Parts: sequence; C-alpha cells; structure tokens
Amino acid sequence: MNNQKTNKRFALVLLLVIAAVFLMTQTPLGVILFGSPWWVYLVLMGIVGSGYLCYKYSREERELEEKWIEKEGHVFMERLMEEKEKRASQKT
Repeated sequence: MNNQKTNKRFALVLLLVIAAVFLMTQTPLGVILFGSPWWVYLVLMGIVGSGYLCYKYSREERELEEKWIEKEGHVFMERLMEEKEKRASQKT
C-alpha cells in the first residue's frame, strides 16, 4: 500500500515536471517567467505552500473534531441507557 502511494506521488511529480518543461519550451510563458524577478517566485511558492498547509491542517482538525463528537455521542448514549435501566428497575 505504501509503495503504491509512493509510485502515485512519483508519477504525479513526473507529470508536473513534463508539463512545466512543455510550457517553458513551447509557449511564450517561458519568456515571461524568466523575465520576472526571482523574489516573485518565492512569494508564489509561499502562497502555494500556505494554501497546502491550510488545507492539510483544516482536514486534520475536522477529523479530530469528528472523533471527539463520536466519542461524546457514545458517552451520551451510555448515560441514556443507564438512565433507562435505572427507571426500569424503579418501576418494578
């Protein structure tokens, strides 16, 4: 399973590299990119990295929140069952 993930990531990176090389050599985009100052690329990488981290941590937070909600639901259901048993024993 882990080897499959690694292969998929490698294939995605390779595809992105091939697409970037194509764009640089076959379109005027390469001229525009190479004509820009180097710090612009650092800013763009920062924006992309920030977006990725935002997505990653929001997904992790959502998963933790769902686990907490599920745990609290189980606690609540146990309390309901205990109360139900307590009422049933009081009736008899």
